[in-house]
Amino acid sequence: MFIVLSLLACAGPLCTHHADCEATEYCDDVCEPVRERAWEITVVEANTEWAAPEGGPWDDDYSPPDLYVDFGVLGGEGCFTTVAWETTEPYWGQVCRFYVPPDGVLIVDVWDVDTDKDSYVTGWTWEGQDLIDQARRDESKLMLVDGSGTITLWASMHPV
Repeated sequence: MFIVLSLLACAGPLCTHHADCEATEYCDDVCEPVRERAWEITVVEANTEWAAPEGGPWDDDYSPPDLYVDFGVLGGEGCFTTVAWETTEPYWGQVCRFYVPPDGVLIVDVWDVDTDKDSYVTGWTWEGQDLIDQARRDESKLMLVDGSGTITLWASMHPV
């Protein structure tokens, strides 16, 4: 019994709520740091309007978008989804794990494949307090809507 208690004490203070932890930590039965650890992002699916965010067609032939998502740490580790060709309801279900450094910024960027070059569509970032708040969410599932209301993306993200 004494050995088990000693091992638990090494893992960090026990907690039942995020408020039990330091400002840069979250509660996962013990207080854990938000940064300098692995995170997992799952990009699930999206819905788009028939028109692109700027109001014009997605492609010259007026076909639906060909979207993929770039997600991970800005300037660091990350992943790309596969391309969801010609659909306004792409589904990916792709998971990526990566290390978030002390000053890490998490990104989720949506791109459209075009003939000449891929076009940036929209994106979201989490850093500083936003990153801590995301780690402390009791539900990791997110519904992200771009500023134009054209794209809704469902994802989950949490430290592991």
